[in-house]
Amino acid sequence: MKRSNPVEWKVGTSYSPSGTLTLSEIKEAGLDSIELVISRNETDLSYEGLKGRFNSYIQKAHELGLEVWSVHLPFGKDWDISSIDLEKRNQILEYHFEWLRWVSEWNINQVIIHPSYEPIPDNERLERIKACKSSLHLLAEKAKPLDIHICVEDLPRTCLGNTSEEMKTLIDAHKDLRVCSDVNHLLLETPEHFIKELGDKIATVHISDYDGVDERHWLPGEGIIQWDRVISALAQSGYEGTFMFEVKMDKCSPRQLVDCWKDNLLIQYKRADK
Repeated sequence: MKRSNPVEWKVGTSYSPSGTLTLSEIKEAGLDSIELVISRNETDLSYEGLKGRFNSYIQKAHELGLEVWSVHLPFGKDWDISSIDLEKRNQILEYHFEWLRWVSEWNINQVIIHPSYEPIPDNERLERIKACKSSLHLLAEKAKPLDIHICVEDLPRTCLGNTSEEMKTLIDAHKDLRVCSDVNHLLLETPEHFIKELGDKIATVHISDYDGVDERHWLPGEGIIQWDRVISALAQSGYEGTFMFEVKMDKCSPRQLVDCWKDNLLIQYKRADK
């Protein structure tokens, strides 16, 4: 496996049109990419609804020279692909298939999907894993001719995919499945361990800090994550995707993300890598 060079990574941020952050602010700060987040609270999540709501934002990003690296699909109880109610799960998947068709029209190659909602009782876990794997297989089959990677996000607490071992089980559903490594979701192992275990299956990341007790989405440096180890693990895995921040932007600006990367995280990595 060839080691990648973090200096060459693009840097981006998650972006939702329903927030206060603008695409122009993201570009002016010096960021390269965005992850477009589709909220479950949108009034119309049909194919036509997505076109009417989001196409102008993607076009605007392109005009500004911002890459739309990924799309985060809706998540929550109503969109849980691990539902053990087969009829409901099939209805949920039909929406997902429409979302993939829309994403493909913009030549976006990564979609992020949550493997479950929560809470998940222990006595349901194996059945929910089985249901999730069935859904992921169907999604990967649908995504393959569209040149889209289904990126399964690790999740905290009782959600599915809360450890590297369980994530391996989930993505074993299809050889084309990939992983979105959200480092502030890992409550049972360190982010660097998770990254080393999943290796080149990681196609994208969500970057933020936390206290190890629960997800916090803090700016890196405000929590306990050892960033030199995380970046080194990603580099060793050959990661070449975008270093995608997913920080609470009500307490942070795009410029702070750029400064955090250039003046803090990258320097920590270079110092430790000597």
